[in-house]
Amino acid sequence: MNNKCLSDWDWIGDNEVAVEKTDVFFRNFSDGVYSRSMYFGAISYKQARDFVSACFESFRNKRDFPFSDLYPVIDSIIDVVFESPASILWVTKTKQPSDYLFEHPISVCILSVCIGRLLNMPRHDLESLAISSLLFDIGNVSIPINLFQSCEIYTSDDTDLMRDHTRLGRRILEGRMDVYAGASEVAYSHHERLDGSGYPLGITGDKISLFSRIVAVSDVYDAMTSEKAHMKSRIPGDALLYLKDNAGVKFDSDVVSALDNIVNIYRY
Repeated sequence: MNNKCLSDWDWIGDNEVAVEKTDVFFRNFSDGVYSRSMYFGAISYKQARDFVSACFESFRNKRDFPFSDLYPVIDSIIDVVFESPASILWVTKTKQPSDYLFEHPISVCILSVCIGRLLNMPRHDLESLAISSLLFDIGNVSIPINLFQSCEIYTSDDTDLMRDHTRLGRRILEGRMDVYAGASEVAYSHHERLDGSGYPLGITGDKISLFSRIVAVSDVYDAMTSEKAHMKSRIPGDALLYLKDNAGVKFDSDVVSALDNIVNIYRY
């Protein structure tokens, strides 16, 4: 597995295709020559971003949104992860603080699928994991947007309001026929911790589903390494050290170990 993973970086300067500057390369891409894998990684990322932004906009305007549109998006992400994980992981580094609300779920989805792949999950489980991880923060559509754009440190009331996104996410997803049923549980429990220190219920250990444990690790890592309006980013090594220090205590050890491989092999 390691040799295959290392070879995923061989796209640099190899199998190149000329790509004009289009909306596929929506940010931080200039005219030039890119590898085929980078091209498809960028397309998959843009498809996911279009889906998430349209989803958030619809729910914020109190309009329903067809989650059935999600399935081609997650199929594309999984295909790219299997073919060249490095290409799509690299694209996630282009996100901006102003777009964190839309782009954080995409990074968490990509990381979660990479972790699931290293844990040898079958394709159908990866599809369910991808759906759950792309929608895990959907409850944020009900949180005032100014909180995400504020440069101020959150007050205790702000924190309580932000934490309510888990309940709101479950309410949005629960009972829908057009989305994987387990997605509502992940939306509700991705902030739970093995030692019971999480929220909203403070459940422990195996009471937390594997998908929620995977999304928890991906969420923390991407949040710590991303620039946000109210918080500076940390270097990957610091974020990984925090997770490793809490592996087996707050976070699933196998999941943290898989993330460690991703960070070190793909230089993510």
